[in-house]
This record gives sequence, structure tokens and C-alpha cells, in this order.
Amino acid sequence: MMPPLGAATNVQGWHSMSHLRNATASAGGPHSTEQDVFRSSPYGGDKVWRQRYFREILATLTRHHYENCSYYRNILVAIGFDPTLDADLSDLPFLPVGLFKQLDLVSVSAPQVSRILSSSGTRGAARSRVFLDRETSILQMRALATIVGSFVVEGRLPVLIIDASRVPDDEGGYAARAVAIQGFSLFGGGRIAFALTEKMQPDLEKIEEFLKDLGAASFLMFGFTYVIWRHLLEHLAKNNVRLDFTKAVLIHGGGWKRLTDEHITDDVFKRRARERTGLTRIHNYYGMVEQPGSIYMQCEHGFMHCSNFSQILIRRVGDLSVANLGEPGLIQTLSILPRSYPGHNLLTEDMGILHGEDDCRCGRKGKYFEILGRLPAAEPRGCGDTYVSAR
Repeated sequence: MMPPLGAATNVQGWHSMSHLRNATASAGGPHSTEQDVFRSSPYGGDKVWRQRYFREILATLTRHHYENCSYYRNILVAIGFDPTLDADLSDLPFLPVGLFKQLDLVSVSAPQVSRILSSSGTRGAARSRVFLDRETSILQMRALATIVGSFVVEGRLPVLIIDASRVPDDEGGYAARAVAIQGFSLFGGGRIAFALTEKMQPDLEKIEEFLKDLGAASFLMFGFTYVIWRHLLEHLAKNNVRLDFTKAVLIHGGGWKRLTDEHITDDVFKRRARERTGLTRIHNYYGMVEQPGSIYMQCEHGFMHCSNFSQILIRRVGDLSVANLGEPGLIQTLSILPRSYPGHNLLTEDMGILHGEDDCRCGRKGKYFEILGRLPAAEPRGCGDTYVSAR
């Protein structure tokens, strides 16, 4: 059997994507030795696999960023953490996600930075800046494709983006909204259409043309939750218009803060989508600009799932100790993908509940959880709070 993913201790060697491919064991279940974490099921890694190998991956990343990011090294020195010593996954140091709004955290040289992502945030609020090199970008795109691909069993599908075709970048960086659209557009293989005009109004003529060209074929839809609700579903309801999206799979995420304030729940969103478009295959996802690629998809039973690329811990608000199963707390997200910046272990400002591990009725391995919303008094931020309506 080949060495497991994360068993390599040479940071520079492990840092290369080819070494990552060749140093990977099967993630749960009897797979051939040629398969690696990207080729095996993204939800095949069970608790045993994670306890043995995921921890080592995160420890390796912690050492890498300690050696290559001065800010990160200073933080670890200040808290007295020695990255050369073995530590449980829950004891590895995390960064508060808000730190990316205050510091330029980067673990590669300036010439290696190929893209700077910025969170969309709210007007006047500070925005996170995430520095990507080419390798990290590729890993994140591959992970996204692997995760989403497991939910779209038909394979590569035409894509209908519920947004405008031109999304401006933020000054000095690429907005999370534009980057997410670009990422999901790759699933279309060039067969892509945008459902909204530049004035954020439904382009019904273009939508009907897209549907007519496809005939009875399946297709993928993507958009931010708030944008879909405000600029498509509400318009259809107000004008008593129905569209035929019965052959589609909708993947959406972000913007829940505003909808929650309006008492729009996940069930309400899905019900309106079914009424106006016939959609039945709808998957929300949880993600953030600080960890693109390793998104947490919602299964058929309404739970968010960790993939082989990610893990979560729930921490009590009072003392940040690890919460028990079924106990609400702050969500800590861990990802094996960030190489060019120390974003592999983050404490978010979101509240959640862990419901179980390896035993969800959907059959996927790994932890599954529920999002409860933002920590009270936390600054609204995010990948989905991306379009400020004139309303």
C-alpha cells in the first residue's frame, strides 16, 4: 500500500502537487493504490482515516506556514505552540477568521502570488484578503470539482448562472462572488448562460432560449442564495411567472444573514423554488473566501457535510473548549488546501451544531452538521453578502 496522504514530513516535497498525488492512500474503503484523495470518493474518509491522516496533514501545513509566514510564526511563538511536537487535531492552533481583514497573511514570495481574493463584506466594512499562488488555486479548483461532481451524477452539465455576466472585481483583488461564478462556470465546458441582466433583472428571453436549446437534457444551476431569492424567485412570484427547471440541479450558498432577518428559512427558499421552477434537487453549501474549494455541501437530509478535504470542530463560546455532539458553538473549519497562506485552521464567527460522524442517512462518511447563523454582534461578512440591493 502506498503511504497515506499527509504521511510525508518533508514540507517542500509535500508542497508539490505531484507529491500530494503520489503520497495518498485510499480514503476509506477498498480502493486501488492508484487512487488518491482527488480520485476517490470525496466523502469516503471515515473517522479512522481522519484520526490517522487528516491530523498529520494539518500538522504538516502548520509547520509549513510557521516556517514561511512571519505573522503566523509570531502568533504561534506568542501562544507558546511548538509546531515540531505532536498534537491532537483539536490542539493545533487556529486563527480567528477576522484576522485576514487586518493582516496580509502570506506564505509564499510576492512573485508567486497569482491572485488576491477579497471577501465581499458590507459597505464600509473591512474585507479579507487571501493570497493565492498557482498551485493553491489549482488544488482548490480540483477540490471544488470533486465535491460538486459527486452531487451531479450526470457528469459535466451545461450551467445556468443566476447572476449577471459582468461582476466587478474589488479594488486590488478578485471579489468572492466573481471567483465563485468563475469556478462553477468550469462545469459547463463552455455551455454557460447568465439568468440576470446587468441591472439584476431576470432575463426571461435568455433563460427560455437556454432551456429550448437543451431540450430534455439536465443542467446545473449556481448562484448566491440572496441573489437567487431577491432577483429571481421574488420576481417570478410577484409577476406570477413559472419556469421549467425540473431537469436542473441547483447549488447555492451565502447571503443567509439578510434572508434570516426576513424570516426566509432553508425550507421557505426550497418551497418557493419548487413552486416557481419545479426544482427538486437543491443543495445549499457553506463556505468562505478564506477557504475556497473545500466547501461543505448540504445533503438530501438537510445537513452540511465535511469532505476528505475538510473537517470541523464546534467550540463553546465561553471558553472555546470543544463542544459535545448536539451542543451549539462556534464553527472551526479545517482545510488541507491552503498552501500559499495560513488559512488551513480557522475559527469562524458562525454558530453550528455537530449532529454526527460517519452515520448520516445519506451514506456519506465524515462529520455532518447544521448552521445556526452568525454569532450575535458579529460583523456581517461574507461570500454571499455580495450584492447590495437598492431596496
